[in-house]
Amino acid sequence: MPALSGPKTWKSFKAHWGNCDQCELCSVRKNIVLAKGKIPCDVLFVGEAPGASEDAIGLPFVGPAGHLLDEQIAEALENAHKHELRLCFTNLVCCIPKEGNIKIGEPLKEHIDACSQRLDEFMFMCNPRLIVAVGDLSKKWLADKSEVHITHPAAILRAEIVRQALMRQKVVVVLENAFRDL
Repeated sequence: MPALSGPKTWKSFKAHWGNCDQCELCSVRKNIVLAKGKIPCDVLFVGEAPGASEDAIGLPFVGPAGHLLDEQIAEALENAHKHELRLCFTNLVCCIPKEGNIKIGEPLKEHIDACSQRLDEFMFMCNPRLIVAVGDLSKKWLADKSEVHITHPAAILRAEIVRQALMRQKVVVVLENAFRDL
């Protein structure tokens, strides 16, 4: 983990970052999407960016992809007999990457760079035993910080029906093995 100082509690973190304006994405968001879960945590899941459901509610992983991830995590926890693990969720960026009303897909480098101090401070505050990169973009940006990479649940939902079950199960197995090692 990086040597940081900064907010030490969720309350101070939220007060500091709750109205972030570090990049232009702040002008199109409905809600800032900082995190959800237990702080400090055993496992920190870091996705890419909020989607429409997350932007509407202000919490990460609450849409269809989030529900799939919840199912995968629950199955992996059950299989690994690790029900006591404290989990937390965030993203590389805390605002939905869109221009006007149109979602532009994954966040751009400048958006991720603008949000990097927030993410570093959050990871420091969470002090996780394991960081899980959710999706290829997170894997790329967290290469030196995450130990586990899983397919983003949105990619599973977009895959051909015949591949979805296999992709889903692969994530469960990866998480199950990682949870067992904690």
